[in-house]
Amino acid sequence: MKISMKLSKEEAEAFKTFMSIVKPEEVDEETFFKQLFFMGCRSLDDQLKSMFEENKAKLEAQKAEATNNPETPAEEPKE
Repeated sequence: MKISMKLSKEEAEAFKTFMSIVKPEEVDEETFFKQLFFMGCRSLDDQLKSMFEENKAKLEAQKAEATNNPETPAEEPKE
């Protein structure tokens, strides 16, 4: 699979500067790009899991409140 990304001139220059600072000399560019990509995927996955757990906890709290207080209508979950 090949993934390409179009960057503006400024973005490309910034990325080249970033790469020249953080890429270890013994790592080739292709490997470095793969590492960055998968680190980003893992970070996004962690954020999504965290958001899911927060929403799950809120919904469980709303359910518990509605169960303990049947006279009060439960609020709709906010997105």
